[in-house]
Amino acid sequence: MSYLRALWHHLASPSAIYGLIVYASLITATAADDDNGPRSIFAFSAVTLVAFWIAHVFSAALGHHGGEHRGTVTVARSVRHALAESVGMLEAAILPSIPLLMGVFGLLTGDEAVAWALRVVLVTLAGLGYSALAIRGNRWWWCVLGCLVSTAIGAGIIFLEAILH
Repeated sequence: MSYLRALWHHLASPSAIYGLIVYASLITATAADDDNGPRSIFAFSAVTLVAFWIAHVFSAALGHHGGEHRGTVTVARSVRHALAESVGMLEAAILPSIPLLMGVFGLLTGDEAVAWALRVVLVTLAGLGYSALAIRGNRWWWCVLGCLVSTAIGAGIIFLEAILH
């Protein structure tokens, strides 16, 4: 059970949810160019997510160091805090990367790899929406509604970010 709590802690963190949505948006935007195959889609999406992660770590470290702890926190402690807070962005990309890598190695076509990666993202968002309400003891139908709402919001954000990129 402690493994499930740890998994929930990582997947349900704000940085992980943000990373999941950003990664799906990058995959969608990159896949929109017909010239990009699975290797390009994976490489561009992963490298860009790492760039976003570095920016997230930087902003979290700077905010933490200059925040309420400013007299008692070293730069190293602020960076460690930021790394711990931001690691979810990278962890969230692991599951959707599996179908993309299957496309890179020829086990799926490029379109199939993208479709499965996006399905993984939406199922993860659905599970998080359901679980967030189930953990609080809500009735099953509220949990299902939470599942549907979180999936719809995530899909909407992914769509908007993809068309903007």
